[in-house]
Amino acid sequence: NSRYKDVLAASAMADLTSFRNHWGAETSLDVELYRPVARYELVAKDVATFLNKLSTGGLKGESFTARVKYSDYLPTGYNLWDDVPKNSLMYMEYKVAFERPADGTKELILGFDYVLTDAGETVSIPVELEILNEKNEVLARTAFRIPCERGKNTTARGNFLTSDANGGIGIDPDYDGDLEVDLGEL
Repeated sequence: NSRYKDVLAASAMADLTSFRNHWGAETSLDVELYRPVARYELVAKDVATFLNKLSTGGLKGESFTARVKYSDYLPTGYNLWDDVPKNSLMYMEYKVAFERPADGTKELILGFDYVLTDAGETVSIPVELEILNEKNEVLARTAFRIPCERGKNTTARGNFLTSDANGGIGIDPDYDGDLEVDLGEL
């Protein structure tokens, strides 16, 4: 949501005992910078389907907003001394406004963000991406997790513009058969 959230950090030990009584003395020290953040980018790959739905009246709007909501705690601070993210908050979100894409557009960048992460770990950031029109009507909604690693960029591509706005599992009260849902191995 802002390229200004990119951050670099560094720390180094320095023995200054030899400079005890030398006011104004200078010395050099090599410090290696690193990024305590991971970056992700959200890319819609269903632009053609989105444009088709707009032209046939399946979706309505000319101006749109991509709203990204974090559905769990997200670190907002960083402790340089301990090299760990701190001060996690819930209910964080950001919005990116965009106009109707031009015909022939294949992909559309809907947003990006920098997320503070622990060193050497891949974190899974739970997000909910909503596409809204100028009347604040939700046209599409997708909930998913983005795997992020410190110092790397993750690009998440999906059918974000035309996903089901209701999402989830629906219930058909007239269905009288069996339903099996495989939830994977526990």
